[in-house]
This record gives sequence, C-alpha cells and structure tokens, in this order.
Amino acid sequence: MLLDHELLDADPWALGVENGWIDLRSGTFHEPDAKKLMMMQAPVTYEPGAAAPRWERALTEWLPDPEVCSYFQRLVGEAVVTTVRDHLLVLIYGGGGDGKGTAIGTLATIKGVSCFFG
Repeated sequence: MLLDHELLDADPWALGVENGWIDLRSGTFHEPDAKKLMMMQAPVTYEPGAAAPRWERALTEWLPDPEVCSYFQRLVGEAVVTTVRDHLLVLIYGGGGDGKGTAIGTLATIKGVSCFFG
C-alpha cells in the first residue's frame, strides 16, 4: 500500500500515547484510532487524574518565581504541539546543578527529539 507521508502524524494537536491519543486542544483522551495514522508516540500510558508530585516539586525548586514557572510550562506545551505557532529561540542558562538538564531530559524522554525540532 502506498501512502503519502504527509498523512502520517498530520494532526499537530494529537499526542500519541501507549494506550491511545490526547487532543491537546481540549485535553480529551481518545482510544487508539488507526485512521489517525499516528506514528509518533510518547512512551507513557495516559492515566486520568494521575499526579506528578516529583515534577511539580522540581518545578518549584528550579523556578521559584510563579510567573517564570508558568511561562516555562507554557513553553513545554508549545514544544509538545508539533506545529509552529510562535517562532521562539529559548535559551536555558544557569549554574550547574539547577535542573536544566533534568528538565530537558525529561521532556526528551516523554516526547522525543520532536519536541525540540518539530
């Protein structure tokens, strides 16, 4: 079967997970759907109501200013959506041991390199 590669992962607002996909516009979880032709998948299982206490604590440790923390979370959301909405160059700087590598490593593990390069 021939298939135009443009049809694969065509919905930039769909985040594939191991047990289905999430509409990032609404946060709604959907069962797997072969018609979506999703090839990219985050290596996580969606669990409604799941908490991430270590991640939330880390954010407040790394980014104690609530405005900066909120902005970082919006940047993460921007990175997860696979379409360019804003043209951004994000520079993360600081001394050693302040969480930069851990934060970026966590995002890369969840979303893969596509969260950095679209």
